[in-house]
Amino acid sequence: MLETVNEELELGHTGMISVKRFFYDSYSKSVNRSIFDGLQVDMVSFAMELLNSNSSDEQLIGVRILERFTANSKFFQDTFQRIGITLSVMERLVEMLNWKDPQEEIRMSAGKIIVKLVGKKQNALRVAGIPGAMESISSLLQTELIRDHGDYDFWAFNQLGLLILKKLARDHDNCGKIGNTRGVTGTQLRTEISELVFTISYIRDILKYGENHPRLQKLGIDILTSLALEDDATERIGGTGGVLKELFNIFFVETQNDVRIAAGEALGMLAFESKRNCHRILKLNVIHKLSNALESPLIRVNVARILRNLCIYSGTGYFEELRTIITAAPTVSYLIYSKLLD
Repeated sequence: MLETVNEELELGHTGMISVKRFFYDSYSKSVNRSIFDGLQVDMVSFAMELLNSNSSDEQLIGVRILERFTANSKFFQDTFQRIGITLSVMERLVEMLNWKDPQEEIRMSAGKIIVKLVGKKQNALRVAGIPGAMESISSLLQTELIRDHGDYDFWAFNQLGLLILKKLARDHDNCGKIGNTRGVTGTQLRTEISELVFTISYIRDILKYGENHPRLQKLGIDILTSLALEDDATERIGGTGGVLKELFNIFFVETQNDVRIAAGEALGMLAFESKRNCHRILKLNVIHKLSNALESPLIRVNVARILRNLCIYSGTGYFEELRTIITAAPTVSYLIYSKLLD
């Protein structure tokens, strides 16, 4: 019977532990309380109870069940609905994101659940409203310990953190997700994310050390681009040492085309209407490289946007630095104009 239940629920090779524990728990409640208490227990409520246990083994069983149920097309809708209305469960899952060894599997499973959970607007707002949520999510982005812990899959945790942040900050469609308009909701979430300075520094490190993980680099760049919709966030990103430099490094030398294009779009956004960021870019001495990059069909439009923004928003006092751009002005104007027509 236990094997049949495990197979029907698709709990995987570790599921027998969960199923045995579930039936034992239900039987105990029936004996010690009443038969009705035992019958009212279902697998989801059982898992939720275990999340709040003080035992790491019980916590692991609970989060395993929820992860499997949220990945199952037969159960995920009801499971997410119940998680979404149970604040204590969401708080516990968010707390688990910040747990380190020996709870690696607990942390990973909690992250996978939350990635899916924040796909809906209401759930995203609830998660973002949990005290310390942004700090816990950002803890998934840590990279400084990678070389010291070869067995710990930091890149997998980085991906979970980036996916969660992207769903909180990006442009969403009309399927009940957060929009990137300048209304209250999107602005509030992007502000909360960008106010955590170490979040941006973690993304910078992913850009710097993630050359073998281009998908993660692109996720990080997409988040920076979304955050740049807010003026304050734009200044924080530009003011975090090394972010602009790493974006340009990717823009000029990265072999993955989609990552290069994303980096160019982010740089264009960060230079738009930001005198300080324009000055920071000029101090990186990248003007000649940008001018030469106008010959590259892949990135020339984004190059033109960056150069155009530098000319418009740098202000006075940078004539020598901008002299090269002036000679390229006809090309820049043509590219911008033709792109607008497209």
